[in-house]
Amino acid sequence: MSRRTLYVDVDETLLLHDMASYPSITSKPIKISCQGRSCVGFAHAAHVELIKKFWGLGYDIYIWSKTGKEWAEAVARKLGLRKYVTSYLTKPDYYMDDHPAEQWMLQRVYIDPETGKQK
Repeated sequence: MSRRTLYVDVDETLLLHDMASYPSITSKPIKISCQGRSCVGFAHAAHVELIKKFWGLGYDIYIWSKTGKEWAEAVARKLGLRKYVTSYLTKPDYYMDDHPAEQWMLQRVYIDPETGKQK
């Protein structure tokens, strides 16, 4: 049996950019630069911890971003997640499969950074 997998997005999932939308977050902002792109944001602490929990359960962790795999790796490095990550990917534009994603993708996992509740 193959290992279970978790795919994690970067922007607004691991790294929160719209700081005004999250007034209760009091952690220190972090600056990340990669291939000429630079931004300031906050780590989504609950998602960082979830990645560690999934890894501890034996999951392969893939971090992806529409911006590209280099950006995904830069963010993971800055957040101290490199040891938990199997690989980095550019988020796909399309996918080919004989089944729609809803049939094989189990569940979306997203914790609201303000309330701490799963959405």
